[in-house]
Amino acid sequence: MKIGVALCSFNGAKYIEEQVQSILLQTVKPNEIIICDDCSSDNTIEIIQKIKLNYPDVVFEIIQNEKRIGAKDNFAKAISMCKADIIFLSDQDDVWLPNKIEEFLYFFNNHQDKRVVFSNALLVRENGDSLESKTLFDILNFNEEAKNQFYKGFFFELENNQNRVTGATMAFYRSYILEKKIIPFVKGEIWHDEIIAINATLDNCIGFIDKCLIKYRIHSTQQAGLDFEICNNENNEIWKYKPLNFYYCLMRDDFKTHKNILFYKNRESRINSILGFIKILMSYKQYKMNFDDHAGIAIKSDIKLNLKMLYRKFTFFLRNFK
Repeated sequence: MKIGVALCSFNGAKYIEEQVQSILLQTVKPNEIIICDDCSSDNTIEIIQKIKLNYPDVVFEIIQNEKRIGAKDNFAKAISMCKADIIFLSDQDDVWLPNKIEEFLYFFNNHQDKRVVFSNALLVRENGDSLESKTLFDILNFNEEAKNQFYKGFFFELENNQNRVTGATMAFYRSYILEKKIIPFVKGEIWHDEIIAINATLDNCIGFIDKCLIKYRIHSTQQAGLDFEICNNENNEIWKYKPLNFYYCLMRDDFKTHKNILFYKNRESRINSILGFIKILMSYKQYKMNFDDHAGIAIKSDIKLNLKMLYRKFTFFLRNFK
């Protein structure tokens, strides 16, 4: 079983040496490291090339893009160039704990139905000091309630509510990415980690390791990082209606995807219908099929939204009638 790392860099001179060294000093060594650099203007490449000289036993490729393509497409490029069986994604500015690869391999070996896996992370400041007592899962609101919902099969709804999967903590089988034709990534305002996570969720082959296995660095020059205002909103109300992320509709052309999309579209049409509250009550079986014991919560929430919509229309009519 060969292990590869797909790392993307862009003006990462300040942190990249510490990150690459943490990858090379793992208890289980990677077989290959593929670094795609997106036209850095600092000495990122020189730093990597110096490190490369000290590790002749590791396949170490450095690819410099001819023009900027952005983080999402750069990760697609790095993944496509990996030849290993299991690929780990890596940002340029984090630090891996020494047993990260070992822990992931143990998980994969003991959960052979899982093709994509992510983990928790410690949060650190620019200088590496601990940022706060909270972990990455805390900030993403992947708490005990959300974990229970994950185990019960509601991860699709959790992801649509708020992405819980961070690419810097992710690893997957290369064969899965190729089989599902996940790269090139679908265009639009959706990041590569969420695209991989949603595909794996639809195939019921995503898992997580409830351990902190990297130090996730928070700093002002991140290309793509946590938005603390969007994250940490303490919201796991996945039974309350939220429009389906449009880009999920473009991602897959199979029955399960269509089934999920159709359910969300039907919920939306009922909520916005004049007789919506009646249609919602008559659709109990559909809610039960999708939300199981939580069907009642979803129905109450949708009726409430429908009544609010009717009230707005009624008051608008009265104002214009006068």
